[in-house]
Amino acid sequence: MDLLQAGSEAFNEACTMLDNFTEATAGLDDIEELLETILNLLSSSSSDGSEKTKRRKLDADAEAGLLTLHSRTFLLLGQLIEHKDHVRAFDLYSKSHALASKIPNDDSIAVEPCVELGRYSFKYAVDEKMLDKAKQHLTRAIELVGEPTPTSDSDSNSSSKSDSKSDSKSDTNSDSNSDSDDEEDDVFAAGREAKMYLARLICQSSASDALARKHLLEMDYKYRLSPVVIRSSAGVVNPVEDETFVGAWDDIYSPNLLGRLQSCFLPSSPFFSEHKYNSPSCGYFSYKMPLPLKSTGDILTSAISRVHKTVCSRMPKTKRATWVEWWCHSRHHNDGHSLHYDYIFSDDEGGEGARHPLASTVSYLEADCGGPTLITDQTMSNGLSSFGYKVEPKKNRLLCFEGNRLHCVLPGSELPPSNDSRRVTLMIAFWEFDPGAPMTPEKSEKAFEWPGVVRSEYDEAVREESIAADPHNNDAILRVDKLIEDLKHPESDVGPIDLLDDGIFTFFGALNSGLVIAKKGVCSLNCGGKCEVCRQTM
Repeated sequence: MDLLQAGSEAFNEACTMLDNFTEATAGLDDIEELLETILNLLSSSSSDGSEKTKRRKLDADAEAGLLTLHSRTFLLLGQLIEHKDHVRAFDLYSKSHALASKIPNDDSIAVEPCVELGRYSFKYAVDEKMLDKAKQHLTRAIELVGEPTPTSDSDSNSSSKSDSKSDSKSDTNSDSNSDSDDEEDDVFAAGREAKMYLARLICQSSASDALARKHLLEMDYKYRLSPVVIRSSAGVVNPVEDETFVGAWDDIYSPNLLGRLQSCFLPSSPFFSEHKYNSPSCGYFSYKMPLPLKSTGDILTSAISRVHKTVCSRMPKTKRATWVEWWCHSRHHNDGHSLHYDYIFSDDEGGEGARHPLASTVSYLEADCGGPTLITDQTMSNGLSSFGYKVEPKKNRLLCFEGNRLHCVLPGSELPPSNDSRRVTLMIAFWEFDPGAPMTPEKSEKAFEWPGVVRSEYDEAVREESIAADPHNNDAILRVDKLIEDLKHPESDVGPIDLLDDGIFTFFGALNSGLVIAKKGVCSLNCGGKCEVCRQTM
């Protein structure tokens, strides 16, 4: 078996493992090891003198096949490991791009590496130089596909970001029409993805509104989130006088409890590492506890108790809650979370369809970077939005809002102070019904380390028995009356509109690699394990 055939078969095996991924069949480490084996095989071959002589005799197609295989292996391995080693992932993307650029008469292989380099540079940007690099890579990817760049007057169509790249199997030994069609589809999907990233980058940039509108119109969008929503420095927003569906408090936790929570949810903490947070296999996950709490003698339950008492003072209906659900996020500056509802579907006899928490809350544990939380007046019932509220992240701030509201996390609008900065948030939702999430493990859980950390005892001597009766902080809640901008008529007012309409550009979620193999919770809409996808692995 020659080198190209052996490498291609191993690469296709890795892709098949990704397509059929479950923790029971193969772990990410197994797939990573197989890709490393392919790279070692190709590297040892290129350094061996006799193999070099053989390769000089290869015909052009075989040489292109080896370059393609090598480039795709670098790319896939980078996507697989970025969540735990983003520095090495960047090196792998760069090597993938360098090899793809050497393939004669075929620019298509270089498209995906360009997209990943652009996305990566955008996600981890700490200066204007990195943002410029992101623009260059994304623009180049669009040019390679043959799509017009934002400076062109041509029209083009675009669709949403591709969810998976594990279909990019190596077809270097196949000339079938179906394989060629699949590869062409992958290339155009990558080109559309590049346009989405570039549009978002332009929208987030200052002094680029005219270019942003031009680019989005070329992509057949009619509207976008207005600059006053996306950028903290744009437009005018006003503090609210009073509003029943949103509230905010500063200094919600005592200094001691805040410090303990921050330690529990450090980016390097067991909670994130043991869940493989941000890896391609990690979808949405949360945990539940029954109310009233059995005790408040540990870090997590102390935080939940404090938040529950505070929210009940603002939204008395939260006193009816019989369950609490909680989860946590650690985001980079340019990562957001797309518009979504918190809900589960009830399939019980006499069920009422979508059910929402009585109240959802966000505790900002770290807030050195990242953007605001946006809460809109849109619900599943009314289906339209006229205005919204945004609350900027601030350390030790608590935000609460009615659980049926459409909301999102916006990316940061300026540059972060450092690449180590994170926006760490603890979400706590209060339900009248069982949210369907797994029970919170007890401290005695032995399979993982994180339950013992978050359930560790909280020193009674420094606990505060009750919440201060200070009024909530109106100044933290900023009302935004112009949520949407008409791209052709930016000065006009847009009436009530469905923010989930496909004609509105709202692509502001997390800037993770396009490789997604998660099955549990892949819906990301807090289904509580009720949807068909989540039930497969619950």
